[in-house]
Amino acid sequence: MHRQLSPLGYADGNPVTIERTRARWKPQALLALILLLVNSTFAQKEIVLHTFSDFTTGETPVGVIFDRAGNIVGATSWGGIQNCSPEPGCGTIFELVKTSKGWRHKLLYTFQGGLDGDNPQGELVLDRAGNLYGTTVWGGPVGGGTVFELSPSKDGWTESIIHSFGEDHDGGNPSGGLTLGADGSMYGSALWGGAHGAGAIYKLTHSKTGWDESIIYSFGANNQDGAGPQGQPIFDSHGDLYGATNWGGQR
Repeated sequence: MHRQLSPLGYADGNPVTIERTRARWKPQALLALILLLVNSTFAQKEIVLHTFSDFTTGETPVGVIFDRAGNIVGATSWGGIQNCSPEPGCGTIFELVKTSKGWRHKLLYTFQGGLDGDNPQGELVLDRAGNLYGTTVWGGPVGGGTVFELSPSKDGWTESIIHSFGEDHDGGNPSGGLTLGADGSMYGSALWGGAHGAGAIYKLTHSKTGWDESIIYSFGANNQDGAGPQGQPIFDSHGDLYGATNWGGQR
């Protein structure tokens, strides 16, 4: 099998590398969450809060947010259960709880693949009720990715799929986080799909029956338009959305 190693940095005096195997990057040294503390105007100190050393608790964290209690909540793209072929795990949602002895890792949800989501990417969104929202690149009935909700309860967290991508002219493979609008709707980008197949910006609006999805822009209408939007769109103070695409545009 062809192997390509690329250095990422050093951990405990040893270089951290990643190995290219077929369609994904397999970390040889699992990534760690870090926090930068500004000690002065000119100096910073790096502190490792948690190292993902156990495959079952997640692998390759992709973004974190703070909850209202000051704990850190995030997602890992890989890890968890081992039945998501060919990837090693479908991904997890985790929490780092601040204690007197440091930060304690807590597993909130493990993705199952298939009809459930697979490979979460991007930062999560927390609403006023304490529910978490995010996206997975794969999974769902059509396999084009999902938007999921995690709701807290006395017994833990309950996951529900609020939208599955991949139908005709819908977006596909959302690879960025969600943005919560002032109207309570959520906005995101889909790498593929839309009216022209080059990706789309979508909107999720809460209704009495759940969440209704609509495509508010499809990329690829002409050869000067962008294609393959990726990442979390953001609002300015006037309510306009901004984002980026992987391809397209004038040369």
